[in-house]
Amino acid sequence: KDVVAAYDAVQGTAAARPIYSATSFNGSPSLTFAGVDDQLSIAGFNFVSGAISAGLWIKPYSMGEGGIGSFLCSARVGSTNSEWRFEFVGTNGFRYYRETSGTPDCLARSVDNVIPIGEWSFVAFTFSSGGTNLNRARIYLNGIQVPYASLTTGAGNATVDTLERTYIGSFGDGSGVFDGEMAYVQCFNRVISQNEIIQMMRYPGSDQRSLELFLTLKYAGNKEWDYSNRIKKAVTIVGTTQGTSEPPIHGLFLPTIPKRNLFVGTVIPPAPPPPSTDTGRRRLKTLLGVGL
Repeated sequence: KDVVAAYDAVQGTAAARPIYSATSFNGSPSLTFAGVDDQLSIAGFNFVSGAISAGLWIKPYSMGEGGIGSFLCSARVGSTNSEWRFEFVGTNGFRYYRETSGTPDCLARSVDNVIPIGEWSFVAFTFSSGGTNLNRARIYLNGIQVPYASLTTGAGNATVDTLERTYIGSFGDGSGVFDGEMAYVQCFNRVISQNEIIQMMRYPGSDQRSLELFLTLKYAGNKEWDYSNRIKKAVTIVGTTQGTSEPPIHGLFLPTIPKRNLFVGTVIPPAPPPPSTDTGRRRLKTLLGVGL
């Protein structure tokens, strides 16, 4: 059933929002990363300029390759150097790191033992950029800002390398591979609010304002669909397999203007009208002796 996004009280102006259809996939809408060799790379998606935010569901089996399994990062092909990284750290902790032109760099690091192993969790970060002392990051777990072991505002300006691309589940050289399942990656080119983080955790795809990337991470071995209503990103999937479980979301929202088959990308034709029948009317007229 198509619905207008009036449920989004925190954003307002619902009448101007697109129409979405709540969708549920059969099977498991997740990808499994084996902790080595696997990665998703998005050519042409340079997610480094200005304010950015992102969130995704993860179900880690361990802390990943080298104990620093990567959720998301921006890096050059074949490089471990990153403008920013969102990853495991310490003992079941996580962090967002952003390189800046001054010292220190921007860092938001949680305390240890906040991400459970073997369970689905929703992790998110926000990064605000605007000049000296405005490079500030925040990280969230299941919609709540975490206790911090370190929270550092970056000095100078956020650095931008236009030759980088976005990686999901590893660094640019294929190391730091995430070990576990991932689903519903959403990236924005602005700072999103805590209410929006909770919304996209419960209803992936329902927030389309300044959405740069929305991947369900379902189609192992194929190019992943981008549901951000922009030019489709060339997402190369290497080594991952379809997941075995599903995050506890309330509903999945994908654009339905125009309606398209989610599996092959073709327009779905309208259903034919049901066959007309007036058998009951004819029988009644016969009994009453009324002409047909």
